[in-house]
This record gives sequence, structure tokens and C-alpha cells, in this order.
Amino acid sequence: MKFNFVFSILFLASCICVSCGSNSKDAVNTGSRQSTDSSSVSGIPSPAVTVPADSLIVAGRSIGDLELDTDAAGIMNKYGRPDAGDAAMGKAVSTWFEGHDTAGYSLSIFTSKDVGNSETALIKQVRVTAPSYKTEQGIGTSVLLSQLKKNFNLQQQKGYKLNQQEVEVYADSAGIAFEIDKQGRCIGIVVYPAGSLHPDTYARFLPGMQIK
Repeated sequence: MKFNFVFSILFLASCICVSCGSNSKDAVNTGSRQSTDSSSVSGIPSPAVTVPADSLIVAGRSIGDLELDTDAAGIMNKYGRPDAGDAAMGKAVSTWFEGHDTAGYSLSIFTSKDVGNSETALIKQVRVTAPSYKTEQGIGTSVLLSQLKKNFNLQQQKGYKLNQQEVEVYADSAGIAFEIDKQGRCIGIVVYPAGSLHPDTYARFLPGMQIK
């Protein structure tokens, strides 16, 4: 009887040890999966990450709810008075800075009118610098040029100089361009109609911009 009691205790203890070992293994695997699913050092998140519609960049079409070739009349009501801008010959750029601070992230909208035929200003290009805006692949500002070239068919365009900073511009004819700093990192993204990117627009986006 005593032997059976001792055997039962030992058997119960071994079951508990096996159970603990199994739980420990599961925890390690879960941590490994979480590590695999986390964002990579290139700034591109896991494919499982869904970009919100109001932050989605679509080449040749839109950034967030700002769609190309649509009436820009409601922009001022939504974003308020721009912090900077330029206008001439039916073309205009309006720029808003985060916190109204020129050192903050910016949103710029380039509009154009068909002078003599229509007074409607249509959105022709949208430029953003905030990293919250991303393509469906999770690509936004802060991504390296080397990574961008793996995802887009890029051709180098005329760059610009602003506040002593020289920036290169690379565009995909699908309608998306990337501004690259000296460290090879994206600092701005522009969406425009599919085709060629017109460099004149860049001279308007921000005060003091100079095309190289």
C-alpha cells in the first residue's frame, strides 16, 4: 500500500514536469513568431500590417483621401489656411506643417486650373513627409533607397536644394516619386499622374526650393 502511494506521487510529479516543459516551449515559440512578425530595420512592416485608408499611398492615384484630378475646393475647409504657398498662371501649391512649425512634417498639394476653360482647381500632385503615410506594401518615408529600388522601377530625376540640404529625386512612371537625402534615406513622397514627373512642380513645393 505504501509503495503504491509513493508510486502515485512520483507519477503525478512527472506529469506536472512534462506539462511545465510543454508550456515553456510554447512560450518560446510564441516569442519567436512575434519577433519574426515585427518591423524590419528598413522601416517596412510585416505584410500582415494593414495601412489605414486615410494614410494609404497609391501611386498615380492618391494619398489618403486626397485623390488626383479631383476638385480641390474642400481642401481649405478640411485643413484650414496653409502655412505656405505659391500661385501663378492657374497653378498653385499649398503646404501645411505639423504644429505650424516649418521644421515639422509637411503636407503639400499642387493644383492646376485649365485657364480659360474652367475655374475648377484640380489636385495634380500630393507630397507628404510624415512616416505614417505608407503604400500597401508598408513603404513610407525613412525607408532606404536600396529597399525602394527592390519595390519600384525608379529613374533618377532632377533633385533640389533646400536650406543647404541637397536632395535626390527618384520616380516610378506609375506615378510615385521619392526624395532621398545624403544618407540614402527617403524623406518625402510625391504622388502624381502616371507618366513623367515635371520638375517645375518641385520649385513650388516649399519656399526656397532650388532645382539642381
